Amino acid sequence: MPTRLRVAAALALVCVLLAVAPVDNLRERIDGWRDDVYVAVLPAAALQEAPGPDQPAQARAFLARLADGLDRDGVYVVGFGGIGVYGAAVGTDDRVGPIVAEQVAEHTIGQLDQTLNGILDELGAPGGSDGSRGF
Repeated sequence: MPTRLRVAAALALVCVLLAVAPVDNLRERIDGWRDDVYVAVLPAAALQEAPGPDQPAQARAFLARLADGLDRDGVYVVGFGGIGVYGAAVGTDDRVGPIVAEQVAEHTIGQLDQTLNGILDELGAPGGSDGSRGF
C-alpha cells in the first residue's frame, strides 16, 4: 500500500479509536485549539510495519512517514497499543521530545490516557487536568 494510503488509513483508524478508547477527551482538547497538533492511538502492528532495528527507530520512521504523508509541519504524538508513546515536532519550536519522555517516565504503559493528556497539558492544550484552559 502506498505511504499516502497508509497514512489516510491510519488517520481514519485514529478517528474510530478516539471515539471508543478511554482517551475520548483528546479530540475535544485538540479541536479548535491548534491545527498543527496530531495525536493518534494505533495498534502495535502499525509500529512493527515501520523500518528500523528497534522500536525507537521504528517510531521515528513512522512519525517521519506520517508527517511526510500529511505534508504538514506540526506536533505528532502516537501511542502504539501496549508498546509506548512517541512524539516528534516537525517544523515547529515545540519541545515535544522531552515532554513525551517526561510523561512516559511518570506513567505506566497501561496509563495511555494519562500519558497523552499529560503531554497535551505540557503543550498548553485547554481542558487540562488542573482545570486550566492552557492559555
